[in-house]
Amino acid sequence: MKGQINIEFLASALLYLIAVGVLITSASTLLPSYSDQADKSGLNLEAKSVMDVILSAPGSHSFGSGGSDWEKNPSTLRNIESFGLANSFLQLEREKIRRLASVNFTDKRLNYSTFRDLMGIKNQFRFRFTWRPTIDTNRSFTRGDPPSNPDIDEPNDPVYTSADNKVRYGIADLEGVDYHFLVTAHDGVYDAIYASIDDWDFDTAARFERGQEIYKTGYTIESFQNRADNQGSLLLLEDHLKTFGARIDTSSSVVKFQRFASLEEEPIRIEVWTW
Repeated sequence: MKGQINIEFLASALLYLIAVGVLITSASTLLPSYSDQADKSGLNLEAKSVMDVILSAPGSHSFGSGGSDWEKNPSTLRNIESFGLANSFLQLEREKIRRLASVNFTDKRLNYSTFRDLMGIKNQFRFRFTWRPTIDTNRSFTRGDPPSNPDIDEPNDPVYTSADNKVRYGIADLEGVDYHFLVTAHDGVYDAIYASIDDWDFDTAARFERGQEIYKTGYTIESFQNRADNQGSLLLLEDHLKTFGARIDTSSSVVKFQRFASLEEEPIRIEVWTW
């Protein structure tokens, strides 16, 4: 009987030790995963807080009688008290974005270190602001028979003469400059534009395709409207306005997301990296 008790005791003890070992092994496996999730949650929470401020607040300064136009001049920049890029909810201001600089070599820019201090953040951030104006090119004419109002002078280009018959056109005011566009198609797909600045004379205008920059203006062609209804009626451009923030640390766990707002009644995309 005594020997039997010892065997049962040893067996129970062995099972207990095995169970404890399994728990320790499981915990050592789960804890890093839990820690990673906690870190990501912290990044997401701070990023949400930062973006809520950027997209809804104008910021402020204490120079003179104070105000929200902290971007106005070196004096307002030196006396900035709070940060923000909006004049109302989801309505950003171009000049505020222009005044951002990752490294500030002059007193006419807000640098990243000052941004971090104003926001009171502990994580690192990087932002890329891309304006995406949409051009209405809903009007059309038959190639070779342009309208007289507006008086369109067609391109003198062999590629243009081989395009499909239906040519779309439109005009857009981009930062105070009137850009005139002809949109052409090949085999039923709109795939290129001719651009003229300030008038409808396309005689010597250059031809641009998707991804190309228009006359070194900063505007690149993002896409054409090629859905079955109203093909060629919209032209989407992109203008990279600013990259702001720290250099991305590839050795860290980086969270990336994007938000959208409006700039001068056109969409603006803000890509955000945080780590």
